[in-house]
Amino acid sequence: MLTPVAKAGFWAAFLALFIAFIWVFDSVLMPFILGIIIAYLLDPVMRRFGKKHVPRWAAALLILFLFFLTIALLFVALAPMAFRQAEMLIEQMPTYIQSLMDYASPYLGWLQNQMGADYVEQITSYLKDSAGKIVTATGGIAAGIATGGKVVISFMTTLVLTPLVAFFMMKEWPHIVRWVEGL
Repeated sequence: MLTPVAKAGFWAAFLALFIAFIWVFDSVLMPFILGIIIAYLLDPVMRRFGKKHVPRWAAALLILFLFFLTIALLFVALAPMAFRQAEMLIEQMPTYIQSLMDYASPYLGWLQNQMGADYVEQITSYLKDSAGKIVTATGGIAAGIATGGKVVISFMTTLVLTPLVAFFMMKEWPHIVRWVEGL
């Protein structure tokens, strides 16, 4: 018999290994994790269909079709706006940085009196250089994300596998729950 401290240590180690496993295999596991989450969230709707004696496979197909149709419509409606907002943010970044510099300039005068002109000059030059690097990096990151082949393949794999996993999880949910309860 394990002591409570040993049990806690076992479960802490198990949790750490589980998190490490998920972290290492995240791109492979993502469709399965999403499918399980979707099946869990939509199980109450499945139960209502079950009360009406609709076969689980038919209910799962209908529910998932409506669920993913809703997600797709939301994406189609919101994605263009999000992309425009991101573009505007990138375009306006120099203006925002200049506004921040204008806001900070009275405080730089006070700092100049306290620390000396050379120190403030170094800070100002460092901030201007950093701002330019931030704008350049932001544009580079956006371009890298847009053209990243690995990201596209991973996204497409997740897009295809998640509905399949969700369907089979929803269809077999009662059996899975019984199996887990029997552990």
